[in-house]
Amino acid sequence: MFWINSIDVVSKAFEGQSAVNRQRMVYKAIWEELQTTVHAVDQMTTSTPAEAALRNDK
Repeated sequence: MFWINSIDVVSKAFEGQSAVNRQRMVYKAIWEELQTTVHAVDQMTTSTPAEAALRNDK
């Protein structure tokens, strides 16, 4: 098992979703890995493509 320090997920599916719902979506997608290979995720950043573009422009 290993720790994941940081996950940065960019998806159109996050549009209109709250931060909590976005994290739930990611955890649902990686749930099987959390049960077998991955022990924990220390930090998670979720954003839409537009939000990621704004962040990368800085």
